[in-house]
Amino acid sequence: MKKIHLFWKVMLVVLPLSTTALFGLLSWNLYHRLYGESNHTETYSRGLEKIYYRNGTVRVMNTQTRKFTTPRLRWIANYDGSDSLIVFCCKCRRGYMSLYNGEIVIPAQYQSAWMFSEGLGAVIKENKIGFIDSQGKEVIPFQFRVNPLPGRRVDFLFKKGLCPILNTRGKVGLINKKGEWVLQPEYDNITSPGQGYRVVSKGGKSGLLDSLLHQVLPFEYDTIVIATDGLIVARGGLQQKLAFDAQTIVNPFLYDEVSDIYYHSGKVNEEGDDIQVKSDYMAFKINGKAGLLDKNGKVVLTAKFDDIAALSNDLFTCTIGGYQITMNAGGQEVQ
Repeated sequence: MKKIHLFWKVMLVVLPLSTTALFGLLSWNLYHRLYGESNHTETYSRGLEKIYYRNGTVRVMNTQTRKFTTPRLRWIANYDGSDSLIVFCCKCRRGYMSLYNGEIVIPAQYQSAWMFSEGLGAVIKENKIGFIDSQGKEVIPFQFRVNPLPGRRVDFLFKKGLCPILNTRGKVGLINKKGEWVLQPEYDNITSPGQGYRVVSKGGKSGLLDSLLHQVLPFEYDTIVIATDGLIVARGGLQQKLAFDAQTIVNPFLYDEVSDIYYHSGKVNEEGDDIQVKSDYMAFKINGKAGLLDKNGKVVLTAKFDDIAALSNDLFTCTIGGYQITMNAGGQEVQ
């Protein structure tokens, strides 16, 4: 009886310890599965490594010292190589981290933040946009409007000393590094500079400004694209390429794509399938709109339709705005 009594005494000690150890092990495994390091890492330059955790957070490690340089962060922005500071998010606030040593140099205190451009970073505080330097010092006061239009994106980045900014009506202009308007906010969009030009749009039409913000092409184009070898301009369902002097025509007619079109012959093959015949005409597209070319490449219908299908060799169904109209090869509407 004494041995049994001793056995139970031992069990009363061992069982709680075993249960506690087992619970601790299971808890550790669960914590590791939910919050531990994942197998994914990302190497920065200058001996820094981004460590990913299973709950989606990240942390930066100095690969030489093997020590972490940041606490766990919600995310760190993708590095584009443009600056030594990078945006991070912690507890729904943004700050900046140095890519030289991985240390946080500007604490997370802003509602939103953009990457630094030409020495300045755009940040949002109390629903206003201002600009800070690499030390976190306010350079341009918090006085500008956050984008008021849902779904519209404006990157508040300085390029060639100027930055696009919105006014209270949601119109875009350009400011200098003193926060002064150098181009009044009256445009719907302003692109980043390229080849010495900026494309600006207003009232659904695009124009072109030079590096001095002088207008070189009027607001009468559907689109203007600054390419590596010229300016691609489209209006009235046609498109051409201009030289960088914005005057010389390099290519008088330029389309995005061209394709053959077919019509039903009214006959069937041995399998019972309709036999289709290739038309002498081809469909071309400019900015997603369809037009029609004859076999010599002459424009029959300008690119203003959503779709073009052939009814016969010289008769076509053209869809525009949900409606269908019939056009002939002479470009006339057929009732």
